[in-house]
Amino acid sequence: MTYTEKIIEIIKKEMDSIIDPDMEIATDMDLAADLHIDSLDMVLIIDDIEEEFGINIKTADMVGIRTIDDIQAKIKELQKSHE
Repeated sequence: MTYTEKIIEIIKKEMDSIIDPDMEIATDMDLAADLHIDSLDMVLIIDDIEEEFGINIKTADMVGIRTIDDIQAKIKELQKSHE
């Protein structure tokens, strides 16, 4: 499973009451505007992402994250910095 697929799976799991499981989620969709993810939802999603990818995402790391592409780039950046 790719980074993108895993991130989308996590988002769908955490947002199952809002997002239809069959909904096609594009990596450039705005997390807040398009997927209606608020700050509390984002905390839950980030917790799952940290566990899945073995990283620690600080609050400061979240600045500028608006899409799945942004999340994926941040994961790769944090994993690379820990090598």
